[in-house]
Amino acid sequence: MTIGEYGLMINGEGWLENNLKVNIEVIKLKNYNHKLKVYTTN
Repeated sequence: MTIGEYGLMINGEGWLENNLKVNIEVIKLKNYNHKLKVYTTN
């Protein structure tokens, strides 16, 4: 799970105090997949 996906999950599940919703935008990385290691993404 990426940090962006985690942020979307927190927002979507209503895990913030007072059911706060934040304006979040996750920018997709071209050619990224979850099997890549951080050091191979260049």
